[in-house]
Amino acid sequence: MLSIDIKKTSKLKILPFSDPSAELGFGTIFTDHMFSAQFSEKAGWHTSQIIPYGSLEISPAASVLHYGQSLFEGMKAFRRADESIWLFRPTFNWKRMCVGAERLALPQPPQEIFLQGLKTLF
Repeated sequence: MLSIDIKKTSKLKILPFSDPSAELGFGTIFTDHMFSAQFSEKAGWHTSQIIPYGSLEISPAASVLHYGQSLFEGMKAFRRADESIWLFRPTFNWKRMCVGAERLALPQPPQEIFLQGLKTLF
């Protein structure tokens, strides 16, 4: 089983609305935490962690800054009446990320890391 280090935030965000059926604000409302994993040719995928939501530290030498080479996959989650959280088709998101990674010649994340990261996050 994948080991995921969890570092919880010290201050939770204020919920933007009290009515669950209110406008969700796609692209403007974010979670308190995010999943991160590192990759290197020598170690493969490693250092999986849940960390407080925040800015990313990026090297000035990163290929995304020089060649526009990057990959991001967003995920939709819904809170149900019983307070459980459901993800909308996470396997499809993983497959889409792998297709994008292949097109950009980037390493594809294994399904286990992608899905276990999501499950741990929620």
